[in-house]
Formats: sequence, C-alpha cells, structure tokens
Amino acid sequence: MKAIVLSGGGAKGAYQAGVWKAIRKCRIKYNIVTGTSIGALNGMMMVQNDFYKCLKMWKTIDYSHLYDANIKNETMYVDYFKEALNGGIKTNKIQKLISDNYKANVFYKSNIDYGLVTFNLTKLKHEYITKQNTDQTKMPLYIMASASCFPAFEKKIIDSASYIDGGFYDNLPINLAVELGATSIIAVDLNAIGVKQKTVADVEIINIKPRNKIHSFLMFNKDECRKAIKYGYNDAMKTFNKLDGNRFTFEKGSLDKNNKRYKDKIIEYINYLLKNKQGDLYQKVASILAIKRITSEKTIANMLNEVIEYLGVVYELEQFPIYNINKYNKLLIKKLDSSSVIKIDEKKLKNIKGLLNHQTVIKYTYSLINDKKNIKKILSIASVFPKDFIGAIYLKIVKEVFYEKKCINWT
Repeated sequence: MKAIVLSGGGAKGAYQAGVWKAIRKCRIKYNIVTGTSIGALNGMMMVQNDFYKCLKMWKTIDYSHLYDANIKNETMYVDYFKEALNGGIKTNKIQKLISDNYKANVFYKSNIDYGLVTFNLTKLKHEYITKQNTDQTKMPLYIMASASCFPAFEKKIIDSASYIDGGFYDNLPINLAVELGATSIIAVDLNAIGVKQKTVADVEIINIKPRNKIHSFLMFNKDECRKAIKYGYNDAMKTFNKLDGNRFTFEKGSLDKNNKRYKDKIIEYINYLLKNKQGDLYQKVASILAIKRITSEKTIANMLNEVIEYLGVVYELEQFPIYNINKYNKLLIKKLDSSSVIKIDEKKLKNIKGLLNHQTVIKYTYSLINDKKNIKKILSIASVFPKDFIGAIYLKIVKEVFYEKKCINWT
C-alpha cells in the first residue's frame, strides 16, 4: 500500500502541486493520502483526483482569495502580526475555498483512503481525522481546523471544541499513513515550522523536499507559487530519476554526456599545473589540498556537476527551468564574456578573499589560462578559490573546444 504524505507549510503548498504533477507524469499509483494543514487541503484534492483544479488554485492564488484582512507582500509580517494581536485572521474565506472544492460523494467514494492531523486545544491533544471516523459533512471543517495556523489565524470551533493547526503535533503525518495501512511512502516535506513525530514503523520512505529556496509560508503570491510548482515538479522528477541535477535541473542523461566530453581535459590541465616546475612547493601543496577538498569522496563526474551548478549560482541563472546542458553552457559563456577582467593581487588573496566577487575571480583566472608564465598565479588562486579555479578551467574548455573548435594542448 503506497501513501502520499503531505506536510504543512502554508503558501509553500504550491510545491506539493508540482510534486503531484510529477507523480502523475510517472504514473505512480497511491492508495492513501495523509496531510497536515495545507497538506490536508492538497491531500483532499488528490483523493478527488482534482489535479487541474488544484493547479489552477495555486497558479492564481492571492491574499484576497483567502482573507478579508489587508495583507501585502511588502508589509506581510507586520500585517500578520497585527491580525494575530486581534485574535487571528478570520478564516471564513479559506473555509469557503475548502468547501467549494470539496465533493463529498467523490471524496468518500474514492478508493483512496485519507487522514489528517489537527490539534484539539480544548482537550490539549492531537486528533487523527479519517474517512472512517468522520461524518462527510464535517470533513471540510476539520480540514480547516488542520490549517488554522494559530495565532496568525483564528481557532476553528467544531462542536464547542477549539482546534488549531495539526503542525502543533505532527507536521508530516507518516505515522498516520502507517496506521491506515501504508507499507511504502512518498513524503513531501515543505521544511516549514512545525513538530515532526518520530516514525514508529519500519517502512520504505522516499523523501521529497525543496532543494531551492522557496517563498515564505505566509506569502500567497501567484508568481512565487508558480515558481514553487516548478521546483516541486523538478525535485520530484529528480527523485524519481527522470531528470538530472540538484538545485538546477537538467534533461536526463545530459550531465553524463557533458562529463564525458570535458572531464578528461580538466584532469589533464590540473595535472599539467601541478607537475609544472614554476610553482613553488607551498603553492603546489596548498593547491593539491584545496582541490582535494572538493574532490574528496566524490567522483570527478560528481565534482564537475557540483562546479557546473556552482557556476549557475555565481552567474545568477534562473534555477527553476529544465535546462539542456548545451544551452546552459551557452548562458554561462555569455555571462563570462559580458564580465570584465579585474587584476587581482595573488599575494594578498587570503587577506582580501571575503571582498572578492566570484565572477571577478573566475574571469581573472580564465584570462590567465594558456600562458605558462601565469602558472604561479593560477596555483595561488587554486589554493584559495578551488571551485572558482575549476570553474574557470571548465569555461575555458567549453568555449574553446566546443564552441570555437580549438584543439587545446596544455603541454
């Protein structure tokens, strides 16, 4: 029995819609869904198989859809704080959103089981709400209760009892999924604030969580939510081994092809530098140690993949697209060419390390390559900036070998 477990996380819940898209793409079947807070709402829609409605909700979401209170991105935290002092944001609109999307007949007739977590503030204990123990008319009320993020939101009153967000007890309800019969689990953890209970059973768990920075759990902004959907899809597809990359995302197999094309030339150049007589002993030892820091316990292929993504961060490439590696390389070269060369005093590198821009270090190192007179300078840079050093070699090889069709002979 396979379960999808969805954590709480407010506006970060858009990420889970992206994961759902990947689950559908990979035709993964599931028998159980459990969720907390926003995960309870997304989970409800998964049980009903309302994927496109869920996607539309997250792509068009706005504060005005959820609150009567005037919340703005620029003053978001202050606005929420003011509402909390007044007893919390009224949840009438959120309850209406849940009720409008809830289809009792479809939900209860679905062969997918369901459970959520909420916290009974009156009894000071958590409650598991499932199809089996809850009347269908009350299910949307408990979904709202699970998402009542007190004190930002008001408490939810059901049958004279006060309920608040299930994240106060378990923000990732794996144990509830196990109680419902799960033997394997895909857990989508939004890394949001909340308690997580220790898993009590030995079950197979595939964890999916954001590899990139996504927006605040309080920011219901459609543009940020659309990015989060893409991140969720990308991370899930990488987890399912359908795409490559870590923070950046690449077409399947493209990083392996890229490694085969360039890694031998990179190794050749590093060996050439370290064997050359121009560098003094200290520089060579320092360079060897620095390079080993980023290659230790990693294959050269993994090290190169790490450097490729590092370059993407340095040159501020967008992290949510799915890249063809050749187009990605072209973007890096374009960024490299548009930056200017600024001379660096290698003797003062350690003293000015924190003041240097990594684009500057890479461009300067790039400008030194191919001239034997610069070996001592390059070794000095390698000892302090090993990733920038390897990044510069990579860009040199990509540009001259792949784009300019030059034959590089380091010797």
